[in-house]
Amino acid sequence: MIIKCIFPESLIQDPIIHQLGYEFDVTTSIIQAKVTSDVGWVVLDILGEELEIQKSVVWLAEKGIGIQIVKEEIV
Repeated sequence: MIIKCIFPESLIQDPIIHQLGYEFDVTTSIIQAKVTSDVGWVVLDILGEELEIQKSVVWLAEKGIGIQIVKEEIV
């Protein structure tokens, strides 16, 4: 699944993507990113079991990160 994560200013310095790999059995690849002093966004490819991917996306949203689905894998 490829998603765009939009980080509010309060979370820009937090290692959220790093934590994602420890909290869930997923692998992440940063496709594109831009960070400024007040906002940041990352296009992220998340690989793993479907349930783990879904749980990781919910976890990101619960942290306060905006999520936009760019591409949902169809198997």
